[in-house]
Amino acid sequence: MEIQMKLKVSAHDFYHVLLQSLINDIQNVTHQTVTEADLSCGYRYKKKSTQRQGSMIKVHVKKLVSDQEYLVHFTTSLDTSVLHYRLEPIDENHCLVTYTEEYDRFDKQELSSSALRAQKKRAKKMIKAIEHSIIKNSRSKQ
Repeated sequence: MEIQMKLKVSAHDFYHVLLQSLINDIQNVTHQTVTEADLSCGYRYKKKSTQRQGSMIKVHVKKLVSDQEYLVHFTTSLDTSVLHYRLEPIDENHCLVTYTEEYDRFDKQELSSSALRAQKKRAKKMIKAIEHSIIKNSRSKQ
């Protein structure tokens, strides 16, 4: 699944929110302090699934390019998900976000078309929520 959206925020601000979310997740799970430099070297960690009781998720940060790219793999005993954001600045206050999500079940069962639509809708909603959060925070700083 791929989504492209033109946003009213900079690539820098959008990337910073993604990165800060990842750092917060790592610190909540591992209780370790990490930096962007630590993450860009293929950082890995495990966390408990909030949706599947007792299941573990292996998280592997595959690629981080400041203000341009964010690529993370999530693996459980049942499936693998790959989340990829590519950011292209349009100007200092706008960017084009290309979000790709690949989902693969180990039992090779395909997602239904309704599940794919729901996944796409959820992804668009999440991207818009990040955009609104950035705009709201920038207004409150003024």
